[in-house]
Amino acid sequence: MKVPVIDFQGYDEGQSGSPASLSNEVELALSQIGFMSVTNLGIDKQMLDRVFAASRAFFSSDASSKLACAYQSASENFGYQGVCEEHLDPTKPADLKETFTMRNVLNGTDKLTSVKSEMSASSFRQLPCSILRTHFP
Repeated sequence: MKVPVIDFQGYDEGQSGSPASLSNEVELALSQIGFMSVTNLGIDKQMLDRVFAASRAFFSSDASSKLACAYQSASENFGYQGVCEEHLDPTKPADLKETFTMRNVLNGTDKLTSVKSEMSASSFRQLPCSILRTHFP
């Protein structure tokens, strides 16, 4: 399986084609493959490096640290899920992935105070908030 790469370079300036063509690329990638890789979103490399470092620190921490901020419900839609804890397609085996869902992170959550990694909980929360406020107002 080849992961689709969607390039957003020049999209804001109207240089990369119509919004409809970009939308079609995204829809095709997500409906046919289920995920995609995106490039040139305008997020600087230093920020991306910090986010990936935070992710590595969290996912390499021990199970009890990760489970301290476990996913509780679809209505909350926030927290850690371990390998085989999620079934995106209930007719198929559980998903072979770990994930940390951060929906509505701008409004905050007390769960992040439970994050025990090389980063403080406030730093762990500040990274996604900074990206969302800067690039997706």
